[in-house]
Amino acid sequence: MHDGFNSHAPQEVYDAFLSYNSKDSSAVEDLAHRLAGQRLRVFFDAWDLVRGDEYQQALERALRMSRSTVVFWGPSGAGPWQTTEVRLAVSNGVKDRDARVIVVLLDGSPEPTSELMSGFLSLRSRVDMRDTHRVDDAFAQLCAGILGLAPGRPKRMPHWLKTLDLPEIVEPTGIDIDGGLVFVADHTNGQLLKIREGRAVDVFEGLSRPHHVAAHDGSIVVCDTFNDRLVCLDDQLQELCSYSRAGPRPLQRPRGVCWGADGGLFLVNTERHEVIRLDVTRAGKLTAPRAAHSPASLTQPCGVSTRPDAVLVADTFAHQICVLDQDLQPVLSFGEFGNAAGGFGYPVGLACWRDSVVVADEYNERLQLWKLSRNRGRWSAACVSPDLCGEWLGSPFGVAFTPFDGDLWVTDRRHGTVLRIDFEEMLNNVGDQA
Repeated sequence: MHDGFNSHAPQEVYDAFLSYNSKDSSAVEDLAHRLAGQRLRVFFDAWDLVRGDEYQQALERALRMSRSTVVFWGPSGAGPWQTTEVRLAVSNGVKDRDARVIVVLLDGSPEPTSELMSGFLSLRSRVDMRDTHRVDDAFAQLCAGILGLAPGRPKRMPHWLKTLDLPEIVEPTGIDIDGGLVFVADHTNGQLLKIREGRAVDVFEGLSRPHHVAAHDGSIVVCDTFNDRLVCLDDQLQELCSYSRAGPRPLQRPRGVCWGADGGLFLVNTERHEVIRLDVTRAGKLTAPRAAHSPASLTQPCGVSTRPDAVLVADTFAHQICVLDQDLQPVLSFGEFGNAAGGFGYPVGLACWRDSVVVADEYNERLQLWKLSRNRGRWSAACVSPDLCGEWLGSPFGVAFTPFDGDLWVTDRRHGTVLRIDFEEMLNNVGDQA
């Protein structure tokens, strides 16, 4: 999609051609990113037109190669090319009954009165995105329309769940909370964003496929995974230092990181199949590792979380959670491959709250809730709920609790969103349904 529209390349089929006024390009590009996140192939001229090609011919080719046309009507009305594009789209629809034309009313747009909207498109059903409280329902209708499906009954989010739609974020992965600040890694954009009161207020760039992030007492650490390094920042996202080694150990695709209760840092050095315990000074300086978990026991470790008596690691390719003691020796593992209760499809992130463990079960598109207990030195784990928030998630990855109130935060890579969950209310809801 981002490789350009080459008239000499083999023709490709698009799910949707996006027709819009250039004055509304920012809002349309945000939606284009969200559609791409749903694995829909869209033609967006700013991405796909080759500079120097004859504009109208290229648009005509793209329209012929698109299964549907989405006509955006925004505050600025119809653009100079939209009438031509709509005429061609309607003509294609006459020749091909499967070719659809979908009208989208953008936020802030007036009721359509132009010849374009009242003539060609007056009989088309519309997707109305002007009500900001129902934009998720409208987006679901748009996706269904592009695929030629009925949207079905709109989902209503429960009162204990809120979604943060941040246009700056494309593919959120790691997340952590420090005070009133939320820090989110964007895998695609190679960024770390600072969020305050639902808005992105600062960004750190220059990362390559970042995964998990840890934040505590003004110190932020992010796994710059494909640069094989750990980056230490202050809460203003000013870089303090970065490390490509932890003592004598080179970092190879580090994916997971979290703070321990005593201020130590636990790092997942994924390609070396190990968990490392480090000390970090206020200036971000790392000391030599205290201990490393045996490489033989972990397959593809990713997320890591701690509680006072244990370190938990999501071993993605082994489809299980490994529990380590304070000396990083294994004491228990739980889970197996599958989608039944207690089964995992690539667990990637996890977070602990008291005796609860929430796991991001990415390929099963759900969260799982487990209880981890220790009685007279014996460890045990039980799956309490195998599917939390599954109907609201596409690809959960990062999981974190707010330390002061226990709210649960989750990143969704596919939808490009961040969810905030009132954890206690959710548990009450799960109990009522049991």
